[in-house]
Amino acid sequence: MTRKNKPKKIQKKTLRKTTKDTEKIKDLAKKKKIVFADTTRVAYLSLFVDEVLEAIKGVCGIDPAFVSDESMVGDFTRGDEDEARKIGVALEVSVSEDDYIVDVAQRIKDDRG
Repeated sequence: MTRKNKPKKIQKKTLRKTTKDTEKIKDLAKKKKIVFADTTRVAYLSLFVDEVLEAIKGVCGIDPAFVSDESMVGDFTRGDEDEARKIGVALEVSVSEDDYIVDVAQRIKDDRG
């Protein structure tokens, strides 16, 4: 076997380290669970939440993939209060970055009676 064809020691060390890191991650995954926030109100107000998400998409250019009862307008406006205001204009309700999306949806529902 020529020197060219011999595996490098650094590759073996890297492989061992990667394997150890992978095992650590697997162990942590067994011990910890990902817990998502509740979506009860999102489900109840789904038609109005969809309107809020469409307004966010139109103003911010972001298409939210997952929204929970704890999702806020500010999660999608990148700290721009003007974007929150524009979302409010599009929805014809008051909106700020600190508003929960489900609260904005509830305002829309309440305004329409």
